[in-house]
Amino acid sequence: MTDARRGRGRWLWAMLWAGLALGGCAALLPHLETPHVTVAGVVVEEINRNDQRFRVRLHVANPNAQSLSVRAIHYRLELAGEEFGNGESASPFRVPAHGETDFEVSLTTHLAMTIFKLLPLLKDNARPLEYHVTGTVTADVPFASTIPFDERGRFSMGH
Repeated sequence: MTDARRGRGRWLWAMLWAGLALGGCAALLPHLETPHVTVAGVVVEEINRNDQRFRVRLHVANPNAQSLSVRAIHYRLELAGEEFGNGESASPFRVPAHGETDFEVSLTTHLAMTIFKLLPLLKDNARPLEYHVTGTVTADVPFASTIPFDERGRFSMGH
């Protein structure tokens, strides 16, 4: 056998072992289902002509069999079909396995025209308000740290 054939054979064996090792590692990676991030409420903090500040309460449900350590949630929120704003969580938190938790985030918007449309809806406690929230959950999980979410639903201001 020539040195070239022997070198090629070693290369093929090395590639085979590398493929098996990577396949084995993939089997060990956690399979995470997407957490459900929903809007639990919006509270008006301050409204003036330059900007509007709100406190948004988000609810996270973890469908996984392992707890989820969340470093941050980045989100974009629409209310009643209108762009409302975006933001991110201020500090890390943990959601237990098959558990749920609520947390609050501040949201500042400069969309004065949209606010004039939405403010009456935000003040009407009797009528549920439709929302669409999208974004990412940044978790402390190897190889699956950024998990996208996209949820639609309704909430009532009185709850």
